[in-house]
Formats: sequence, C-alpha cells, structure tokens
Amino acid sequence: MRALSFCIAVLLAGCVSNPSSAPPPVSLEGQRTWYGAIGPLVGQRCALCHRPGEIGPFPLETYEQVKANAALVRSAVESKYMPPFPPEQSEESGCPQIDDGRKMSDAERAFLIAWIDEGTPEGEKRELPRPQPAAPLGAPSDQWPMPEAYTTKGIGDEYRCVLLEPKHVAALPVAAISVVPGNRAIVHHSAIYLIPSDQLDAVRKLDRDAEGVGFDCFGGVGVERAYPAGLWVPGNDAPLVPPRGSVGYYLPVGWGIVIQQHYFSTNEQQDKSSVALWRGGFVFPEVPYAGVFGDMNFSLPPRAKTTIETSTVVRPADSPYALFNEANAGNVYAVWAHMHLRGQAMEMDVIKPDGSEQCLLRIPRWDFHWQSIYRLAKPVKVNAGETIRVRCHFDNVSNETIVFGENTSDEMCFATISMTGN
Repeated sequence: MRALSFCIAVLLAGCVSNPSSAPPPVSLEGQRTWYGAIGPLVGQRCALCHRPGEIGPFPLETYEQVKANAALVRSAVESKYMPPFPPEQSEESGCPQIDDGRKMSDAERAFLIAWIDEGTPEGEKRELPRPQPAAPLGAPSDQWPMPEAYTTKGIGDEYRCVLLEPKHVAALPVAAISVVPGNRAIVHHSAIYLIPSDQLDAVRKLDRDAEGVGFDCFGGVGVERAYPAGLWVPGNDAPLVPPRGSVGYYLPVGWGIVIQQHYFSTNEQQDKSSVALWRGGFVFPEVPYAGVFGDMNFSLPPRAKTTIETSTVVRPADSPYALFNEANAGNVYAVWAHMHLRGQAMEMDVIKPDGSEQCLLRIPRWDFHWQSIYRLAKPVKVNAGETIRVRCHFDNVSNETIVFGENTSDEMCFATISMTGN
C-alpha cells in the first residue's frame, strides 16, 4: 500500500477561466542575435532554472554567461537533454501535446543552435523582457512552512518527509496545492501527501523517532493511507490545474500534510520550504479522480533487458473512484509515469476496439531525476471498452536480480492518469 500510495495520481483542481500552466510562447520573429530573439528564448526556456538560487549548475541569464557556456548549451539542446522534458512531442508519435513552459520546440532548438553556430552574435543592446514563470492561479491563499529548517547531509540524494498540521477549523475547498521551495539549489522535487486524521499519530511517531526535522522516506510516507495531492519540479512553479474551474475537492478538518523533499547536495545546506494552497469555490460539481496502472509483482533478471506490460479495460463511468489497475471512462487531463534507475523507456497508450492506438504518454529516454506530472493541452477522451496499456522497458546491467520495491536499488513500473467524468 505504501508503494501504491506513492504512485496514485494527483487530484487537483483549478478555479480560473483559463488555467493554462504554460507562459506565453516565445517569438522567433526577431533577429537571430542575443538582443533580438535569442535572449528572450534562453530566458524563458533555460534561465528559470539556470540562475542563482535555482537548481541549474551555472547561470544563463546574460549574454556573457551563455557565450561562455555555448558549447555546453549546444550539446544539451541538440541532444534534447535540456531543457529537461522527456515526453515525446513529435507530430509523428501521435502523442498529445503537453502544456508546460519547460518544453522547447524543435524550431526553437534549431534557432538556438544556428545562433551558436553563427558565433553567438550579440546584436544591438536593449532591455530584454524578464522571464515569466507560469502563475495561472495568482498568489496562494494559504501557506504553511516547515516547522524548522532541515540541514542536508551532503551525501547526494536524500528523501525527507516533514509533517505540517494546518489546524484549520473548517473544511478547505482546494483549487490547487503545491510547494514553495526554500532553497531551490538543493530541492530536486517535492511531493505533497494529505494525511487522514486516523493516520496522524503514526506520522507523528515517525517524526519523533527520527533525529532532526522530519524523517527519512522514499516512495510513500510510512503510513498505510496517504493521498498524494501535489508535485513541484524545478522550472515549473505553477500547480497542476484541470481544464475547468468547476472541478475540486476538500481538505477535511483534522487532516495533516506531509511534504516529501527530494534533496540533492554534496555539502551541508539548509532548506525551509512551504506548502501553498489555492482555495476554490465552496461548491464543486465535479470531483477529479485517478487511474493508476502498473505491476507490483515482477523481477528483472541480471544482465538482461526486460519489458513489463499491464493492460486494463476501461469500464463505464458509473463511479468517481477506481482501484489499482481499474480505469473509468472519462477525460484525461494529466499523465505521469514512474520507474527507478534501470528504467529505459515507458509507453502508455489507449487501445481502441478496432486495434488502433492512441498515445497518452511516451518517454523514449527515461531519466529518474526528471519526473513530473504532465498536463495535456487538450484532454483525451477514454471510452468504456477501450484498453489502457502500459509498458515499462528496463535494462538491468547488474549481476543481481532486481525486484519490485520502494528502495532506489529496487524497481517500479507505474503510470497514472488524472481525469474528470464524461
């Protein structure tokens, strides 16, 4: 159950008329110079992470900074290693377009590479527009900080869970929930879990038994029931919002919140992040729900490539809930996938009764360190009688058999969809 809870889709809602999570598109109409079209392009696609205090290892805010790192920038952009956006987005794939400000189009990549190949011309100096992070919901209505700062051990990857207790006196109508990182240079990503009142004592005990702020965790948060409610990743501060403001849910009185921080640091540093919540209206005609698909009983032979496949038949939308490996008919507005270090590629497709296929998500080059929930630019309708198929491709280069589990050295194969009804 702990492993499963980690992979249940985020159930989020929005209360805006145009809840796009992406900033305005970048124009390539200007001259191919830094002070023409290149500066705004790099600012919007790269500098949101590559600036002081963010996770990028060096800044890319000025002409001098980009020129000095031009060879690195060219290699990363041409190979599509950067900006970090693993899902397939080519027209040939038939995969749905994803609404995300980190996505760099092929035209933008070609434009930037051509500028570098031309010698990085500077152009006539002018004041460039500041990069605009996506903020579809404006300022949050509530914010709860970690009770104390956590000091990392400087050992690389760390997963730390911290309990927050809002102590609200009435149920909160939730439009969206996310994280405001305290130290962006070391917060690799953050996950938010809602903790029912009958699970709080168990979380408090985990907290008391551990030294320092919070407790070590990976996968779930150490209790039987915890409901994922938000995910923050660098360069994309906007919370996930569904396609309509009439969709939402409530945070009951007496529930707590656990923020799971994935830190990466090679020296001791401090972080004091906060959970931010955007309130919606007091009546939600629609409640979002999730489909979770995968396999929790597999092993990977040593020195072998293995594909794990799960197929789920979509049932009529007669219930707002679906158990593990169950799928209701409805409209998919967000997708997510999860594997560990031996994952190579992942596919999630809808198989029609006539055998034709509709891509939901395809990640041809899996990277454990760049995982996110992806909001579809246009929801995909899934009908009763169709099949959702998930394929996880692994390459176990070790001499050991790898089994399903929560440890980083184990493996997982999960795919998730966030949906509204028909």
